[in-house]
Amino acid sequence: MFICDSWGVCRHDFGFLANVWEYLGMPGEFNLDLVKRHTEACYPSEGHVPEPEPEVYRRTIEQVLELFKKRLEGSR
Repeated sequence: MFICDSWGVCRHDFGFLANVWEYLGMPGEFNLDLVKRHTEACYPSEGHVPEPEPEVYRRTIEQVLELFKKRLEGSR
């Protein structure tokens, strides 16, 4: 997630991710090594095709859903 420049700069980002991890019932325990591995997977290297970067929205879920709705309506 920290491939996005706006993540990891706020002191509350780690706590937020830990809470989301628990809320979503993700397996295992949230730890920064896991975040590091997923971040590094987004970078190209020899013999490795990078995974797509995540899209990050610092908005309420209602605002994000409205944005998606507008995108869908605009693509018709």
